[in-house]
Amino acid sequence: MVFKAYVSVIHLCGLVCQPNHHSRYDQRDDDSCPRALAEPHAGRMGDRIVVMRKGAIAQIGTPRDIYFAPVSRFVAELIGAANIVEAACEGGTLALPGGRLPLENAAPDGPAIAMIRPESITLVAANGAALSGRVDTVSFVGDRQRLTVSGAASKPIVVDAHNSLAVKPGDAVGLSIESRAIRLLPGERE
Repeated sequence: MVFKAYVSVIHLCGLVCQPNHHSRYDQRDDDSCPRALAEPHAGRMGDRIVVMRKGAIAQIGTPRDIYFAPVSRFVAELIGAANIVEAACEGGTLALPGGRLPLENAAPDGPAIAMIRPESITLVAANGAALSGRVDTVSFVGDRQRLTVSGAASKPIVVDAHNSLAVKPGDAVGLSIESRAIRLLPGERE
């Protein structure tokens, strides 16, 4: 039995090697652009993805691994929308201005960087919610609404909510986030 392995390589500022060996290359090989110009379908094209940074491998994994379990802040911000939250771990929770979120795995107390994908956040009633904030903006995107919520964390949090929810700027909202959706990331020197 022969298996073909397809690998997509996503390189900062746009190198994407696809199974058909065609690639698109932007001449910049540095961190001067904040996000990759990677093909949006790179995750569908390979069994494994290699994310590179400054000519070195940042992470290798399946598209699902890269998206849900990035090994660094760089990979988290590069692949898909991500809320990067800087807060303190205290007693097994992430302590934020708008409340506390329980963590799935024990983390030592102290400063932490966490990644939370916008689609993993559910809007709930503000009263009694573990985390709450106020809606700043609402953008209807067809199959969903993209909201920015301030007051929950030190920076506004982006939330992808169902398109049928009636929510408007100024509304107080609760945010429900399962502990398995919070990914603690290692600190990085820029």
